[in-house]
Amino acid sequence: MFVYWGYKDSGKAHMKKYAKMNGKTVIYYDNITMRKIETHDKNIKKTIYYYDNEFLSEVSESKYNPNKTKHRMYIEKGSKRWNGFVQYGNKSFTHEMLLGHYDTIFEGGDIFLMNHELPEFFIVDNLTRLKTSCNNIVPYHIDLEHMYLQKLHYFGTNRAEEFGNNLMDIWSHDKDRIYNWLDLWEKDFYDVVNTLKKYDIPYQYFNLRKDSYVDTFGWKNDLDREFSNTNKHMTNIDEYKDIIRQYIQNRNQKEFQLL
Repeated sequence: MFVYWGYKDSGKAHMKKYAKMNGKTVIYYDNITMRKIETHDKNIKKTIYYYDNEFLSEVSESKYNPNKTKHRMYIEKGSKRWNGFVQYGNKSFTHEMLLGHYDTIFEGGDIFLMNHELPEFFIVDNLTRLKTSCNNIVPYHIDLEHMYLQKLHYFGTNRAEEFGNNLMDIWSHDKDRIYNWLDLWEKDFYDVVNTLKKYDIPYQYFNLRKDSYVDTFGWKNDLDREFSNTNKHMTNIDEYKDIIRQYIQNRNQKEFQLL
C-alpha cells in the first residue's frame, strides 16, 4: 500500500481520481472518520468508519463516473454546509477508538490519503505497517507561485486557521496575517519529513510538477495533470500573484529544501 504524506491541498484529489481510474482502493483519514473507497469496474463501494459511543461503519454504493470533476465552493461560516461538516459523531479518533480495527480498515487498500496531520498514536500504532509493507510518498512543489495560487484561491476553506474568513478583507489591513498563514504550508511539509525521520520510516519524494505518476505508482491509466489545475477557474489570479510576489520577497523564500 502507498501512503501519500500530503495534507491539505497536496494533490490528494488527483491521486483519488487516478486510483479510481485504475480500479484501486483508497483509504482516507479525516480526523473524525475514515473512509474506504473501492472501485470495481463501474461500481464504487464506500465504507465510512466513525465513532459514536462505539466503533461503527456505514456502507453505500454508487456508479463510477469517469467524467466527474469536483471543485470546492466557498463555505460561509454558520451556513448549512458549514454546520453539515460534523455528521458522524463529533469526537476525533483516539488510540482506544481505533485499536483492534486497523486491519479491517486497511484491508485491501492500495493508497492511504490523509486530510489532517496524523496523530502520533496513529503512527505508533501502525509503525510496523508503515516501515515494512508501505511505500511512503512525500509530495512537494518546485513552482511556488503555482502552489500558492491554489492555496489563496481556497483561502477560508482549506485549513482550520482562517476558516470561513475572507482573504482580501484581511490582506487590505493586515498583510502579516496572510504571510503567517502562507508560512503554514511550508511548515506542513517539514513537519511531515521530520516525523518520518523521527520514526525512521523510509520515504521517497514526489515532485508534483515533474515526476511520473505511472512510474511512481505503477498504475497504467494516467491522469492528465490539468485535471487538478484550478488556476484556469480563478477570477482574481492577478491579485493572488501580487500577494505571492510580496510574500516571497518578504520571506526571501526559495524552493523547499529536501531533507
